[in-house]
Amino acid sequence: DVSKAGAFAAQSHEVRGDALVAKQDKAAAITEYQAALTAYEGIEGADTTLLTLKLADLGGANPAASSDVVVSTSVK
Repeated sequence: DVSKAGAFAAQSHEVRGDALVAKQDKAAAITEYQAALTAYEGIEGADTTLLTLKLADLGGANPAASSDVVVSTSVK
């Protein structure tokens, strides 16, 4: 139950999205990936690059594209 995931809500949504992709349930996967992006909002330093690519690959809109979420692409 993702509602009980607390600090891991974003990761839980992303993993659920991955499982739904494997089950070929594209619409539900997009919903989970979008929920993950929303959960990442406000988390400083959150790297959503891969999640954004997964969502784009499915043809889903990225709600974070027009918000204040910062996508970090730097490699340390």
